[in-house]
Amino acid sequence: MFEETPIPSTISNLVEQQFPRWYQEHGPVFIEFIKSYYLWMEESGNPLFYSRNYYNIKEIDRTTDEFILHFKEKYLKNIQLNTQTDTQTLVKHALDIYRSKGTERGTQLLFQLVFDKVVKFYYPSTDLFKLSDGHWYLPIYLELMLSDNNNQLVNKEIQGFNSKAVGFVDSVVRRHTQGRLQDVAYISAITGNFMFGEKIFPLDESMSIELCPTITGSLTDVAISVLGTGENFAQGDVVTISSTYGAGAKGIVLDTISSFGVVDASLVEGGYGYTESNNALYVSEVSMSIANLQITNTGIIQYFNEYDLMSQPQVYLHYNSANGVYTAGEPITTYLANGSVMGTGVIFTITQSNTTAGLLLAGLISGNLQNTFYTTSNAIVANLDVSNGYYLTNATGKFIANDDFLTMLVNNAVGTFLVGEQIIQPTSRALIDSIANNGTIIIRNISGIVSPNYNITGLYSGAVADISNITTGFGLINAVGTFFAANGNVVTSDHIRGTISKIELGSGFQAIVTNTTNYSESVLLNDDLIADYLGVEISAATYGFPGNTAANLSFGLIDETLSWTATTIGKKDKLLVSNPGQNYTKPPFIVVKYAPVQAYQNHDYIIAVIGTTSSFLEGDIITQADTDARGKVLSVDTNNNNILYVQNMKFYPNNKFIVTSNTTTKISSSAGASANIATIDYSYDSPVMGHNLILENDFSIGNNSLLNLKIVDSGFGFVPNEVVTINDEFATGIAQVIFQGVGHGYYRQKGGFLSDQKKLFDGWFWQNYSYQVISSVLMNKYEDMLKQITHVAGTIMFGKFKYDTVTNNVIAIQNAIVTI
Repeated sequence: MFEETPIPSTISNLVEQQFPRWYQEHGPVFIEFIKSYYLWMEESGNPLFYSRNYYNIKEIDRTTDEFILHFKEKYLKNIQLNTQTDTQTLVKHALDIYRSKGTERGTQLLFQLVFDKVVKFYYPSTDLFKLSDGHWYLPIYLELMLSDNNNQLVNKEIQGFNSKAVGFVDSVVRRHTQGRLQDVAYISAITGNFMFGEKIFPLDESMSIELCPTITGSLTDVAISVLGTGENFAQGDVVTISSTYGAGAKGIVLDTISSFGVVDASLVEGGYGYTESNNALYVSEVSMSIANLQITNTGIIQYFNEYDLMSQPQVYLHYNSANGVYTAGEPITTYLANGSVMGTGVIFTITQSNTTAGLLLAGLISGNLQNTFYTTSNAIVANLDVSNGYYLTNATGKFIANDDFLTMLVNNAVGTFLVGEQIIQPTSRALIDSIANNGTIIIRNISGIVSPNYNITGLYSGAVADISNITTGFGLINAVGTFFAANGNVVTSDHIRGTISKIELGSGFQAIVTNTTNYSESVLLNDDLIADYLGVEISAATYGFPGNTAANLSFGLIDETLSWTATTIGKKDKLLVSNPGQNYTKPPFIVVKYAPVQAYQNHDYIIAVIGTTSSFLEGDIITQADTDARGKVLSVDTNNNNILYVQNMKFYPNNKFIVTSNTTTKISSSAGASANIATIDYSYDSPVMGHNLILENDFSIGNNSLLNLKIVDSGFGFVPNEVVTINDEFATGIAQVIFQGVGHGYYRQKGGFLSDQKKLFDGWFWQNYSYQVISSVLMNKYEDMLKQITHVAGTIMFGKFKYDTVTNNVIAIQNAIVTI
């Protein structure tokens, strides 16, 4: 509100009153002339106008247009103005502009008043390279049991109940790791080490010990086999570490080791009928190839049975009076008094006492060697010591698995066999996998016993041939003694005989099946072993069986006498190698089974379907609503797409697939296919439930296997002693969860790093006294004005044009149509 000025703006209205009456009577024209003169003087631009309006003219809000320029020249010289209103407003705020000279606020105010634009600033000095200007931050944290009370620890000093370690809680966050929620307390100012499993409490005693959280621990180290794990690591490599429960950890490789023949095994098919943790995993202690495979019991239907006792007959011969020096691998013979052969053998090892006496370990091929023995052509002869000159010994082991192929030599072939065709003989059938130039054929998918006593016939080619020297490989556990592959040796079981052509090397391989079970079901199983009661007589008063200890020959039902356990079974999904072993020349045989389910001998199906809505594919899970049957399509007959080979995935008989009788007994697949079942057969050549997990294993030279690493990021969620995978399962170890966790450190400020962000001083743009004005106004429109008004001497100004798209964005939004 302006005050009224003390001087009237006009005096022309007072002119007439200043003349005497005589002038009013005799000279009115003269008076009118004088009045007109004063009226002219009061007009804008004439002296009286300025003098009579002095107080208005000096006030910026009431001054005339012509004086606006004078105000600008006095108070806002060098500022480019667009309108008079801009000038009046700027003059009124000129003091604000000058007071903020040299600051961002002054320039921002000037741009807003002059151009009505927003301006930003960039100072090149903020991105100048500076020595030792990096600020390193290493997160340290405690993983805690989940509780809403944990937030009460924020901004408090805490102490470990057992370790007495002290720290300050900066924050508590809740995170999601591998499907689980957990609380993580980030701490600083740490003294000592917090321990897994202990409680932490605030030193101000603001929480009772019952409410205080327990530390669940963080990954501190990884225990690795002394033989190393994985391969192709290098010192300094950063590796990722994960597990079933944990994720996000990293380590640095400290040491590596190279070893020959390490084994890599992986799960091909998870089978069915396995439990979470009680499955038996067998790794062959001895692997060998057996040649000249022969059947000694024609009543068998397969070469090997689980736990067959394989034996290599051996004898120790203490000899003297030798007329020469023996050599390992030489055959030896003993004779009867009539000159006929008494026994044959082959020398395995020699321990010589002197040139004529010593100890031989020999393989017993036939007969008896307890007599004077001779080498070939009777070149060397020796007698046995009278005392302790001869005693039998055997190398033994229990069979667990064999190769899924046989190698045999084809003789007298008529016609040409084809790779991939089926060969048949009265006792077997199989598929030809490969044919070598020397007449060696490898066959797979074998059904029955391939016998050298019969010809083989090619089902498609019609070729016919004799076969000989059938060879395969197998593995043994519980080995006692040493097997030898010297020429002519013998290995036997109670129904086969052959010669060991090669002993495979290697040791140390270990693996575990993870505790994940898919497609599970709960079943009642009996795991009582009759072997535990072999010493009990049939007529005993009580047998002491677990389910009914009073049961005997005349008291108690079998169902009541045995003990039954509710067990969850299903399909496994992962095998982890905890030790790859070393020096393997062939991967060991690995068997994973769950005996209580295996004992039921549940085989897979061969199902013929009709009326399919779409194709069934390998890997499909199929179900039948009426029976609650379930299975996995292992393969589809390539010659008849209506024949499915299906893995049995339900335990009880009332959950088996049945021939379709109505719509509820149709089968449907996980991929959406459905069909009727025409016929069902059992695949008796298939592995049985609980013993049908399939592995693929191979060996390689373990160059630079991981031996030792250092944790640089503990990740989250790891639990003690669980198996961890390193670099996506190429290597494994055991989690050591002991102390507080450490995160992967980082630089909060990177001024000490020369990069695309940090620049070298150039004395021009990249220096400490330059600044950049970022605006949608071209620099040539404001450069002189800023230098005259707000620029500070000793600095350099740079301009950067940035197109303002706000207006376009607004228009686009106004024209947008949203349909709900």
